Amino acid sequence: MRPADLLPPQLENYKEEIKEFYEQEEDVLTYALFPQVALKFFSLRKAEKYRIDETLVNKQDMTHPV
Repeated sequence: MRPADLLPPQLENYKEEIKEFYEQEEDVLTYALFPQVALKFFSLRKAEKYRIDETLVNKQDMTHPV
């Protein structure tokens, strides 16, 4: 038995954690290997795709100026 065999499966948990950003299966692997970097990358990718500047989003009432 290898030490890694004692670890519980985490991929489904990771997929749930990044559901806001999930676009492809590779996203889960990226997040599993590089969580902090992946979240920053996913945010930038989402902002570029939908043309949303995260710094302008009002988190309280969920609005974005046009």
